[in-house]
Amino acid sequence: MLKPLPVAGPETGLTVLKGLARDRSLLTAMAIMRDEVGPAFQITLPGFQPAVMVGPDSNRQIMVSQREHFHWRSPSDPVTKLLRHGVLVEDGEKHDYLRAQMEPVLLKPQVMPHIPAMQAYTDRVLANWADGSVQDMLVEMPRRAIFAGTLLDVEFGPDLERLWRRFAGY
Repeated sequence: MLKPLPVAGPETGLTVLKGLARDRSLLTAMAIMRDEVGPAFQITLPGFQPAVMVGPDSNRQIMVSQREHFHWRSPSDPVTKLLRHGVLVEDGEKHDYLRAQMEPVLLKPQVMPHIPAMQAYTDRVLANWADGSVQDMLVEMPRRAIFAGTLLDVEFGPDLERLWRRFAGY
């Protein structure tokens, strides 16, 4: 039987809110939760209570050893509403099927020939960043789509910037 995941108490909740307000970063809030509550915790929000599992042990638990106890798809979940159907939000056999469809192209022999192109694409992105500047990778990675841009040989930059602004609300 699985135990309920721990949640933040009032003092930790206040610390999380202060960190979020200070850095305006969900990563800061998540790091505080991990440090204060542990590597597995639940966030309690009205109508949305995601479980967060951090680190290799937690990931092994949810992906392998106790997989049958975890369910991703909830029709009312905002992430499910956003992504609809896909490997990130499907459960059980549907998840297995989707993952099996993706897996062959993500194996080392298929990815290795693309490494030089990924490095070149990354170098082009980095050339636009000032030395010593700080980048929020949570924002930058989806904008850049290095992996997809390399594999599909498409420059996503201009379109991704426009789409990302709409998605991120700025």
